[in-house]
Amino acid sequence: MKKQQLKNITEPVENEVYDYQKSVGWTFYNEREITERTIDNRFNFLLLVYSLFTSAYFLTNNNIDKKTILIIGFIIVFLLSIGIYRAYTRFKILLEIICSLDDKEVLSIIMKEYKTKRIYKICPPYAIIGFAVSAVMLSSFIVGIIYNFLCI
Repeated sequence: MKKQQLKNITEPVENEVYDYQKSVGWTFYNEREITERTIDNRFNFLLLVYSLFTSAYFLTNNNIDKKTILIIGFIIVFLLSIGIYRAYTRFKILLEIICSLDDKEVLSIIMKEYKTKRIYKICPPYAIIGFAVSAVMLSSFIVGIIYNFLCI
């Protein structure tokens, strides 16, 4: 299978960095685990915040309070979504680096095989968490804001 080349890092530099990381006991795999955990924690917090603001919206009867809740909720969910997207982008880069390192590593073999599947083109790893769910949440706040300002 063709070896994947990164855009800004040459293969000798990449191997040198990997060898150094192995010598100090910290590898790209450790970094991947931390990045995955970061995405998961941020996503869980996003779900909590979203459910908090949607619950507050439906529990209040005052239209001004509803508009305020929606606007504040939109801002907070937007900021959390940016953090999740940044971690998702970092995760994608780490997967590219790991896949280009060594053909004998388990994750490299799995990811290379996974990339041959059609589902990878439709839904790469963490794409739903990193982008789609956040977009749906933000869209629901935008629809709620428009509805409350125009219809009520």
